[in-house]
Amino acid sequence: MVKRASLCAPSETVIFECRTKRRLVAVCGSSTAAQYRSGLPGKLELASPVRAPGLSYANRAYSGGGESQIRFAKGPYGYVVYSSTIRTSFGDGPNDPAFRSGVLVTRGASLVSHDRCVQPSDAVLDLAAAQRHMPEGSFIEHD
Repeated sequence: MVKRASLCAPSETVIFECRTKRRLVAVCGSSTAAQYRSGLPGKLELASPVRAPGLSYANRAYSGGGESQIRFAKGPYGYVVYSSTIRTSFGDGPNDPAFRSGVLVTRGASLVSHDRCVQPSDAVLDLAAAQRHMPEGSFIEHD
């Protein structure tokens, strides 16, 4: 069995993790806090303070699916990781869910970047773990 590269330590809870075209993005939880991390194993590009003010989760239910998010701010930039499932078929056939996940970076109200996860169906945000590690915040609308 091949072990996947991870930005979370074995002793941490993986709240969210995915690979974009350029890096890994993760939210890792310890017994006392959670942290956003971006980069490659051994070479972090960005890590939120362990007790980052504003690190919060949000969730929205959709007919046949929903979206969960975690966000935090660092200086003028906002970071939102998300994972969503959307029902694409309402007939008698299969549900055919569509999965989307990634990370949004904003500066004020402007979108700076939107990196989608390479395998969005593998990048599920663990909402129960997020609820244990951070307060609820507001949902961020995006496309």
